[in-house]
Amino acid sequence: YWEIVINPSGSVFDALHTKKLHGWGAEPGGAAATMTGLRFVSRIRRDPATGGTLGYTTEVAVPLAQLPGFVTTRPPQVGDKLYGMLARLDVNAGKMQPYSFVPLLSWGHNIWNHVPLVLGP
Repeated sequence: YWEIVINPSGSVFDALHTKKLHGWGAEPGGAAATMTGLRFVSRIRRDPATGGTLGYTTEVAVPLAQLPGFVTTRPPQVGDKLYGMLARLDVNAGKMQPYSFVPLLSWGHNIWNHVPLVLGP
């Protein structure tokens, strides 16, 4: 599976993880292997009165042909399923706190914890 990490200021980390004898992990040089064609935009919302951060939105376009095992013999169809995990890591005083819409197992590095994402129109 691909791990894709995007922070609000536009830094990206992506790595291909594969099954190993005792667990999962990035391939050697995995940090250098990037997903070709990945596109994204992040927008930070600021409070006009204080200039403080109110939040952010990140939109991502993932090239389906780069996903392991995704059938590319036909165009994607409405209703096709992918499996993924969406999470946010908040770093405060050097401590990371994960947030997700489902409880995370192994910080999201557990494919049996990933949820179906259904392609829509």
